[in-house]
Amino acid sequence: MDNFQSFVKEANGCCPRCAQRWLPQRAHKERRRESRKTQPQDAATIAGRDRLIAGRPMSERAQGQSSRDLDRHESSARRKTAVLVLNWNNATATLGCLACLQADVGELQAVTIDNGSSDGSPDVIARAYPDVLVVRLPDNEGFARGTNAGLRWVLAHDEYDTVVFLNNDARLSDDDLLRAVDMVRNDRSIGLLTGKILRPDGRLWYGGGRLRRWRGGVNIFGAGRQDYGQCDSARDVTFISLAFAVTRRDVIERVGLLANEYFFGQEEWDYSLRIRKAGYHLRYEPSIGCMHGGDGSHNNSAPEFVYNGYRNKLMFQQRYLPRWAFPVWRMAFVLYARTIQPVTCAWIRGTKLPPSLLRFCALEALRDHAPGGQRRPISWTSGNGQKYSESGRRRCRVAFHELLSSHPCTTPA
Repeated sequence: MDNFQSFVKEANGCCPRCAQRWLPQRAHKERRRESRKTQPQDAATIAGRDRLIAGRPMSERAQGQSSRDLDRHESSARRKTAVLVLNWNNATATLGCLACLQADVGELQAVTIDNGSSDGSPDVIARAYPDVLVVRLPDNEGFARGTNAGLRWVLAHDEYDTVVFLNNDARLSDDDLLRAVDMVRNDRSIGLLTGKILRPDGRLWYGGGRLRRWRGGVNIFGAGRQDYGQCDSARDVTFISLAFAVTRRDVIERVGLLANEYFFGQEEWDYSLRIRKAGYHLRYEPSIGCMHGGDGSHNNSAPEFVYNGYRNKLMFQQRYLPRWAFPVWRMAFVLYARTIQPVTCAWIRGTKLPPSLLRFCALEALRDHAPGGQRRPISWTSGNGQKYSESGRRRCRVAFHELLSSHPCTTPA
């Protein structure tokens, strides 16, 4: 009670009103503190106190979540990592990617999802790497649906607690891959992690990214520039490319699978935003290096790819913009497509398509996205040219490539 006596001496120098107001409160606190030191506390009392946060009991839902996280942590001795590699008619690139994952690392399991290849890729991969699991899809379902097939396999096996997204034309060392996995496991606030991604010629492919929601696009830091260390600072970002990314099982269980509406492109925007909305961070770690060839399964200047990109952007904006804002944004996009869009894409971004063809792709995407439009997911892999609509996967009457073949800038097949 020495402290209490000192408080009494201090109170003697105060006015009577102040001493009468705060001295009993401090005395009560000191008595409680002294009693805790002298009285033994059993395990039940300590456990009950630990369950109190800010004077309120923890909710049963939070207790259940904490216990589940604890169970996963205690079962760390059997933790494994699934590496998802998507393949479509490119066995050479996929075999090169799998070669960098074949070191003597027991916790890595490569899973190749074949997206309806017609060149015998699944058999070639299975013969070259018998330990690699090959998930065969009957048709080319696109990046999102193909990746979701691998994620469903992972969720069906409890021993996998981390997942790596890796393009088949990407290469990285086992050391960098395992360091990325350890970072995600040790920091539960990270929902998605990636590293510095370089092109084979040494230029940057990804040095961090920012999602621009109102514009409907992303900024890739340092893209196309030589790597001089300008992107060597680790930081949180708002967009991560799934060409190489690492996440945990609990993040997938909370956020869900990739959105099936996007055939190819913009599913990365959607997933990055959903992970951030769930309260996780997107982490960029430049100490982890990856090489990515880029554009291994598509041509950025193909009219079908341009059309699909515009259509996906419209779906993304309609999903995440405020309800009152999307009509305004769509009207601005119509003006952009009819006026300056062909010039900016052809001159500034280096697109090889003629301006009239760029305008045609944008306006077709707007027409298919309009209320009552066909809203067809484009797939440039089918030989018969018949596409499928979102509602019931019904065949569209007029395929995009048939309209494309009648355009003056193209030659019918």
